[in-house]
Amino acid sequence: MGRLHIRQVISQDPKTQIIHHYLTSLRSNLPPGTIAQLSKAHWDIGKVFDEFKDNLCETKAWVSSPTAKIQQARLLCLTHNLMTLIDDQIQNEAA
Repeated sequence: MGRLHIRQVISQDPKTQIIHHYLTSLRSNLPPGTIAQLSKAHWDIGKVFDEFKDNLCETKAWVSSPTAKIQQARLLCLTHNLMTLIDDQIQNEAA
């Protein structure tokens, strides 16, 4: 098994000026901003999956083909959005 190369990347958020430290095993010399964007995208995607698990009780795919998985993901997104709209409507009617 080969050696794992870890490097530290430091990036400053241009909006908040907050400095972020990342550890990455990517061997290429990607700019720190790219590493920060990839990390944020990864985090955002993870939050979506957590939302599906928590609110829709979805813990695994019910299908195996790539096309069917795309359709399942679309159905879950649609279900989540409809649930959000209905919840907002109920909240507004109660106010």
